[in-house]
Amino acid sequence: DLQAKLLRVLEERVVRRLGGAKSIPVDFRLLSSTNRSADQAVKEGQLRQDLYFRINTVTIAVPPLRERRDDIPILVRAFLDRYRAKHQRGVDARRRPREARTMQSSTAGMPTRAVPTKNSEYASSSVRPPSSDSTATPESPLSTFPGKA
Repeated sequence: DLQAKLLRVLEERVVRRLGGAKSIPVDFRLLSSTNRSADQAVKEGQLRQDLYFRINTVTIAVPPLRERRDDIPILVRAFLDRYRAKHQRGVDARRRPREARTMQSSTAGMPTRAVPTKNSEYASSSVRPPSSDSTATPESPLSTFPGKA
């Protein structure tokens, strides 16, 4: 049982490699998350109660992204900035994924499209700039983001 093995590592602070004979001391901090109620998982027998009590030291309840619509442009901007820094090019932020992880992977995987750079040049010469009625600007490529005006 994987939960029993994790609990053993948390309590003993040692691991043993698969097929290994000696124990290796480990020093780590565990950060865990779930998309369902851990209390309910314990009641349903999906999460061991002893493991739950061991890992439940600090709980931060984060509402789903659908309840934090104002966070969407902030998250998209952060993911786009990270992608731009990594690849030195812009991406388009017009798609609207529902969850933060989906949004992150979607923005990283978007092909280069018509998003102005700091010099008001477009990241790809193979695309046309947005039409003049578009509200996107070099300072605010997210202004055309669905649900935001």
